[in-house]
Amino acid sequence: MTDTASYDQRYYDIALLPNGEAGIIWLDNRKTVTKEGSGLYFATTNGKNGFENARLISQPCCQCCRTDLFVDKKENVHVLYRGIIQDSIRDMVHIVSTNKGQSFSAPERISNDNWVISGCPHTGPALTENADGLHFAWFTGGKKHGCFYTRSTDNGATFIMQDSVSAAGSHPQLTSLTNGNVVIVWDESMTIGNKPGKKIGIQVRNKEGRSELRTYLTDDNTLASYPVLSPLNEHTSIVAYTAKSGDKPFVSYQLVDIK
Repeated sequence: MTDTASYDQRYYDIALLPNGEAGIIWLDNRKTVTKEGSGLYFATTNGKNGFENARLISQPCCQCCRTDLFVDKKENVHVLYRGIIQDSIRDMVHIVSTNKGQSFSAPERISNDNWVISGCPHTGPALTENADGLHFAWFTGGKKHGCFYTRSTDNGATFIMQDSVSAAGSHPQLTSLTNGNVVIVWDESMTIGNKPGKKIGIQVRNKEGRSELRTYLTDDNTLASYPVLSPLNEHTSIVAYTAKSGDKPFVSYQLVDIK
């Protein structure tokens, strides 16, 4: 970053754009409002020159929640992040560019959770796509608490079929398989005896978003959190997560076959 006014860049995401260049979004201290929060920036590569044309695309944003950049099959560029609305509401917001990142739509909440919190929950959103549209997962701590799912069939203009994934879950991630199924993973808080713990949950939804399977990948003796996943083929995903068994932390992964 050549702008010396930019000294705090965090929670970025990167994606390959339709023209073969790379796009990146990140949270930045630079914004044009005095309200609490960060600015959301977008830049693209220009061949060997690297990233250029960094520009503010939304504000204000929750300072410590992960962002999500996604390019769909119609070459629309989607951005998902936790916004700060009316100074105190921290809900998930979606914007989209239909001109390959030249401009973005006005922010729309994927769900009116109206979560008022004086601080950052450190848990970001996720989105994926199949033939039936866009699919979203996120965490909220408002009146409705936990991980939730919704989808959009009109490029993010409206959101339908909001459904709970886990009332005790956080840090959701999701992907779509080649058969159209949507897979969601998250970490879920629990209590074992009098000690707090976490385990990894997984849910499979059909192409229309209806839940077909919900189970856990880890047992109660392993402290597991922050899952990520990637599709491998029509039925299989790989799920990785941080874990701790006894006093030893490690990174683990599993191949999940869903038929």
